[in-house]
Formats: sequence, structure tokens, C-alpha cells
Amino acid sequence: MRRVARFLGLVAALLASPLAWGGEPDVPDSLDALLLRLERAVLEADATSYLANIPVDDSWFLTEQRAWFDDVLVKTPVAFDLELADVETIEDEAVGTLVMRFEVERLKRDIEFPARFRRVDGAWKFAGVRWERPVPDFPVYCLEGGERGAESIASIYPDLQAHCEAMLGTTITEPPPVKIFNDMRHLQASIFLSYEDPLAGWNEPGESVKLLANRRGQVSGARTVLAHELGHAATFAMGDHAERMPWWVLEGTAELCTDDCSNARRRADGMVRAWRDAGQIAAWSDLEEFGVVPDALMWHVYTQGLHMIGYITDTYGPEARNAWLRAMAGGMSIEQATPDVLFCTFETLDAAWRLTVDGL
Repeated sequence: MRRVARFLGLVAALLASPLAWGGEPDVPDSLDALLLRLERAVLEADATSYLANIPVDDSWFLTEQRAWFDDVLVKTPVAFDLELADVETIEDEAVGTLVMRFEVERLKRDIEFPARFRRVDGAWKFAGVRWERPVPDFPVYCLEGGERGAESIASIYPDLQAHCEAMLGTTITEPPPVKIFNDMRHLQASIFLSYEDPLAGWNEPGESVKLLANRRGQVSGARTVLAHELGHAATFAMGDHAERMPWWVLEGTAELCTDDCSNARRRADGMVRAWRDAGQIAAWSDLEEFGVVPDALMWHVYTQGLHMIGYITDTYGPEARNAWLRAMAGGMSIEQATPDVLFCTFETLDAAWRLTVDGL
């Protein structure tokens, strides 16, 4: 297999002297030029140029790419190179093996995956991963070897969606498709180039649910992981500002949606009790913002967050809890939503929760 490498210094020459289709190179020049445009846009942090090379008719992928590039704007790679091989072209569709090499901050990686390209109005565009769809009537996608995992996800998705909607009193009007990755590094790089925290799943407003398959092609703890991600989707359906809630609220709510299949609340009792005994209960202000929370407090976001959401549920009831969430999804801060819905300040709520922690 011969790979064709491209360097930014060749951009002008390649664009000025395009090669004929069907010649010797493995990568047709028009695709080669597309990859050069993508490279240059990333290295120059030029979002407009980058997104001009993404098809607009796949709203899920376009939203994912916009979020992906938002991270590029903040953490611009010092190196970003794309290589394409094994290209097959049929009319306005092309597929091949894409290698993405990048260096951003302390992270340096090579990611290889099957890629798909589409020609739109004469110009080639990057359409993302070349996915398999083993269940024709359900939008769950996988890579080769992940068919059984995809079929399993398709079989449990409707019930888990209904469960999350009933729990949070909302409707997911556009259920997100599911994309199952075989490699965590690929999953991470599909979210942000700079992403390096371990994860089993991902979902943000307007994006696909992204899951990780194990070596057998299955999603480990599939019901729990999917319930968590659909819990996010149900929360986002509460209002246009839902993603701005404190991070611990979002993750605690999603964890609550997993309790029926994971006993998450019982496990949270034990973990919070251990943190109490060690003097390690975190301040809520330290758990608010994704990307800012230190590694040492990462589990607090999920587990301490769940414990507080559980306390609100037990004390005020599910309807009040959901009204509190909807208030924040509608644009209120937590300091505004708490007295408006729960009739106490957040400081009072926190103090009452800590009394229950003392009694664990």
C-alpha cells in the first residue's frame, strides 16, 4: 500500500497544476487538495474555511464539526497532517483510509479510520467516518466488527429513551443517532483534538450519541452508558440553555437516569460517605465547568452531583426537581432557579444536603 503525503508547502503548486483523474497517484488530486484545505484551516484556526469543506445536509455531523473546531480555536494544533490511501471513487462518492496526525499542547497522536467524502457542486467535501449501518430501520452506526454491538444498542434504545423522557418529564423530539467507535483515541479525537480524558460515551445538543465498543464489538454496560447519554438528550430537550447548567447538574441528572440499571444512587452513598470521612466533599463552584474541573475532582462531578440530585428528588419530589431543571434550561442560573422553584437559596439547599451526608 502506497501512501501519498502532502505538505502545506505544496498547496500552491497542487492547486495551480491539478493532476488528471485516473493517473498514477493513489489519491486523486481534487481529494488531495481538499485535505490540504482542511490542514491549512486547522493550522490557521480558520473556522469559516474549514466548515466550508463539510457537507451541510448532515446536521448531526455538521454540529459535531462546529464543536470540534471551537476547540481548535482555543487549542490550535502545532501540527496537523492528513494522509489518504486505498481510495475508491464512484461518481460523487469516495472512501479511503484516512490517517490524522496531530500535536496539540502535550498530546501527540496518529488516528486511522475509514473516511468518506462527497462531491457537492463540483467540490469534494469531508463527510466524516465511513460508517456501517447494520440495522436498516434504526440510525445506529458502527465500524467493521461492531455489528453485534450496534444491533444490541438498537434493541434497547426505544425503551431507554422512554424511561429518560418519563423520568425528566420531557420529550426528545429528535432522538440522536448513535455512533459506535472501536478505539477510545478515535472517539476522543472525534470530540476535540485536545480531548484526552477516558470516557465511555458522549452527547451534546444536536450531536450524535457516541459510544465505545470493547474488543468483542460490544458496548460494555450498554444499558447504563446509553441511559446516561439519553439522560443528557432528555435534559437538553428541556430548554435552549440546558447545556449551560452547572456541569455537576448535567452529569448528576444523567447518572440518575441510570439508577434503574446500575444502582447508581446506592453506590453514590458509599462514595460520598468516603469523601466525607476523608474531608473531600467538593465545593459546588469547583464542579461547575467542563474543561476546568481538575482531574482530582472528576468523579465528584458525576457522583457528588448525583447525590445532590437524588437529595432534591427525595426532598422535593420528581416534579419539583424537573421544574428546577427546566428553570435552568430556560436561562436561570442555579442561584435564581433554586429559590424560584424550591423556595430556598442554593446555600440553604447545600447546607441541608450536607446534613444528610453527615448522617450517612
